[in-house]
Amino acid sequence: MLRSVLFAATSLATGSLLSAQECIDTVQPEVTILSKEMLEAPDCLFTVRFCLRKTDGEADFIDYTVIHSYGAIVRSVGVANFPPGTVICQDFTFVAECDAHASFLAEARLQDTTLCGTVYAYASLPLHLLEFRGEALNRGQVLLQWQTVRESHVSHFEVMAGFDGRHFLAAGQVMAKGKGDVPASYHQVWNLPEEATAEAVYFRLKMVDLDGSFSYSRLVRVALEAKPGPVVYPVPANGQLCILGEDRNRTAALAVDLMGRSTRLPPLEGNCFDIRSLPAGFYHLQIGHQSIPFSVR
Repeated sequence: MLRSVLFAATSLATGSLLSAQECIDTVQPEVTILSKEMLEAPDCLFTVRFCLRKTDGEADFIDYTVIHSYGAIVRSVGVANFPPGTVICQDFTFVAECDAHASFLAEARLQDTTLCGTVYAYASLPLHLLEFRGEALNRGQVLLQWQTVRESHVSHFEVMAGFDGRHFLAAGQVMAKGKGDVPASYHQVWNLPEEATAEAVYFRLKMVDLDGSFSYSRLVRVALEAKPGPVVYPVPANGQLCILGEDRNRTAALAVDLMGRSTRLPPLEGNCFDIRSLPAGFYHLQIGHQSIPFSVR
């Protein structure tokens, strides 16, 4: 019969069900959720660490069994060379239901397979993300909204933003409301950085628990409304080139010709640059991530 009949996880917290016997003992914390990444609902990818202490040098190996909502993981680890007092940790990665719990069993045995100690533990992540969506507003803004339930161990949410769906930077933090079984709703407005140009942006939530463990939501892609770009004048230019509609002075700019050669442009008063050193022709004004075509007569 499956070992799961020996230990049923029924609590909504992380903790120990039974202390050890002779050759292994519990440590605190026995179980740590290292990461939890949301896949397609209702599944999440977990990485969980299970730790115990070897108390007797006679123990030769430990048999581990991890029971989760979709199956079991069985592993045997040799510990004969570990001295008494050593804390032994094992990491387990598996896919299970996001709001489910997992049970952990460690059985220490002697060389002749005689059982000399057991440790039971369980883990549960109560947070369940009901919804996460984004809506494009005007001028490069995005309204992000999400709703959760079962927040009893959640610390905060980190909004992560990126432009390729693979690399993300923190874009804001929202504290959890901790309403337990009552759904909680959140929102945040994200602004496209002034120097950035993008047709779409990707978002995900990093959901951080009180013990420091965390999980990720699914990705949300939001197509952006066109953000008006800067306008240069006069065109064609002669002597100086200015940027229309800027609310601050520019201090660094390059003029790049059709051969890819660049010339640094000295700033003038306001949002203008000295282009007297440029021969007649076609150029791009390079400012940060922006590239604006212009011509010199």
